Amino acid sequence: SLKADIYYQTASCYESLDNLEKAEEMYEKSLDEEPFNDYVWLSLGLLLERQERNEEALQAYDFALTVNDSLEAAVLSKANLLMFAERYNEAIDALTSYLATGAESEQVLCFLGECYEYLGDIQKSVDYYRKALERDRNMADAYWGIGKILRKQGDYENAISTIDYALQIEPENPDYLITKGEIFMEIGSTNAALDAFKTASELCPNDVEILAMITLVLEIIYPDVNVDELKNCTSFSAKLLTMLHAALLYYRTGDTPSCRSLIWQMEDLSPACRDKFFEILPEALENPEMMMRPYLPF
Repeated sequence: SLKADIYYQTASCYESLDNLEKAEEMYEKSLDEEPFNDYVWLSLGLLLERQERNEEALQAYDFALTVNDSLEAAVLSKANLLMFAERYNEAIDALTSYLATGAESEQVLCFLGECYEYLGDIQKSVDYYRKALERDRNMADAYWGIGKILRKQGDYENAISTIDYALQIEPENPDYLITKGEIFMEIGSTNAALDAFKTASELCPNDVEILAMITLVLEIIYPDVNVDELKNCTSFSAKLLTMLHAALLYYRTGDTPSCRSLIWQMEDLSPACRDKFFEILPEALENPEMMMRPYLPF
């Protein structure tokens, strides 16, 4: 109905403004008007997942699939949430039920491959990844999945080449780059690992886990770099402390552009953390490159 559609569009606007409470209210009003709208149930589930209300989100996805058992976005969202919770058998049930409707999906096959990978059933995992590739030779997630399995089997050379194939298809996928960096770490190719992690960090500048990997690699490559001053920085959050750690290492190892990018991120998040950087390294204040806000292409 027109009324339900207006509520739905209003909810979308509130959600884009990060007013999640009002967005939820409008989605529910839309469902009061049209309780069998699968896409509104899906949108509500995604909103609840944003708020980490995962059980409620799963219920919303179930309602969407009850209305329309061939709604791929709902089954993928449900399976992804179950996989995040390490409820792999439940995710498998949801995915196989979807395929039983006669639907065909390379992404669903890849999700099944990932579930069986986590359960340790390598043969079934590889079978599903190969089925995905039989349907689409450019299914990058399938190459990534096979690369991860090759890594577990210690076949690092083929693991890297397989993940490189995934990166040829999706060159800006940070997950592939992180896996590649981890493999390089395992075989002792620290400079190659650093390159992979830095590229991933450029794609996801706010990902603290990637920054933590970068600091680990930098400390391996440059063991004499001193960051003892961090012991006196306990007032900062773990995220800010990781950013400060990385910024210090970047500067002391000569990577001024990466350091500058982090400094300006800290300026936006916590001026006190940025000030602490210059307190530790006052000579950086004399570096004109550090004072220029980096260009952001968005």
